[in-house]
Amino acid sequence: MHELTRRRICRVAFVVLCALPTSGILAWGAARRSPARLAAHVAELERAIGLPISVEAVSYPRPGATLLHSLELHDPETGAAMLTCRLLEVASDGDRCVLRASSAEIDAAFVPQLWQALERRLRRTAHDADPPWSLVARELTWRGPHAAQTFTDLAGQLVADDSVHRAELAFHLAGASADEMIAVRASRRAADRPGATNVTLDTGHGSLPANVFVPLVEAAACLGARAEFRGKLSIDLRPTGWAGHLAGEFDAVDLDSLVSAQFPHTLSGAATLRVDHAQLDQGRLVEAAAGVSAGPGVISRSLLVSAGSMLGLFDRDTMIPASQHLPFDRMTFDVTIDEAGLRFLGLAPCNTRGAMLVDTSATGQPRALWTQPERQPQPVVALLRALVPESEVQVPATRESDWLIHHLPVPPLAAPAANVASPPTGHLRSLK
Repeated sequence: MHELTRRRICRVAFVVLCALPTSGILAWGAARRSPARLAAHVAELERAIGLPISVEAVSYPRPGATLLHSLELHDPETGAAMLTCRLLEVASDGDRCVLRASSAEIDAAFVPQLWQALERRLRRTAHDADPPWSLVARELTWRGPHAAQTFTDLAGQLVADDSVHRAELAFHLAGASADEMIAVRASRRAADRPGATNVTLDTGHGSLPANVFVPLVEAAACLGARAEFRGKLSIDLRPTGWAGHLAGEFDAVDLDSLVSAQFPHTLSGAATLRVDHAQLDQGRLVEAAAGVSAGPGVISRSLLVSAGSMLGLFDRDTMIPASQHLPFDRMTFDVTIDEAGLRFLGLAPCNTRGAMLVDTSATGQPRALWTQPERQPQPVVALLRALVPESEVQVPATRESDWLIHHLPVPPLAAPAANVASPPTGHLRSLK
């Protein structure tokens, strides 16, 4: 073969076998990293999640896997970052989409918006739903207004079929043992009319800081910064309101935050609230059986007198110490509440039968400051009167007045025109 012919063959072979494939691979790689390709990934995620998303860059660590760098979920109204993730890998595992998150953080202030996005997805029909999703994350940081909480070993899934749509998530608290797994599940049955989303929480052998509930339930803030919950919760979220039941234990409850910050009384110390069962309907407590154990602490004379007289926790002729704040050693009692009223069972260590609140500072021997009332049940309104002082503004406590109170402007606390005579002062006599 002529030398010129051999050179032409070599040149053609080089172009066909080397230059063209190399150029094609380079062009393909550039296209995968192009802004248009990144925008396509972002649009696909936004469609699936229903929230605005921003991503700095995209890469492909292995076939079938997409790596999104510096991903952020934004609030549609303010544009603030609700969730950030340093790296998010999106991969396929058969018919399932697997998400692996690294260094994820959630701003607790935006949890209601994130929950609404999840609930919208649970409402989708099976025809509109995407393939099942699985989520894996080594850790996730929950940044609240006062403190941050880290969850580890997260594993979750989002599944939709013809009968039920459900989202599940299991995780540990940072530093918890392997058997202290916490599980959360949200599900929605397509056949239910009207539609209701069921949410269950089971802490198992672990416990969950109460402040993580604050973004969704503002009243949880009253339990204090150190309070923890251990137990089970199940609620149904309906268009007419929410209902459910709870059983468990709240530990390290701050009585100062629970009582003193809400009412014009003083009650301090740490408490444990055991809830044997509590039934709720439309966000209101229907019935419950619980136990309280607290102390040592301090109680104001105003609360000692008002609760003692309104709830029958001591005789009206009992002499009350003149000090505005009284120490106590233990406050221990069981209580049940329903439409009939309140029933107390005093369990504090004292020679006085049915003691609920005891102190040993005066004589070194336990003396009862409160005992269980002789007449039971006590009306629930008596508890309200004990916590809220007498005011010029008084309304009957009925279901009808409750509707008005929740839908009309209400005035602040106002003292009565004529001051009620204060109870006599002196030393507290032993209660038998």
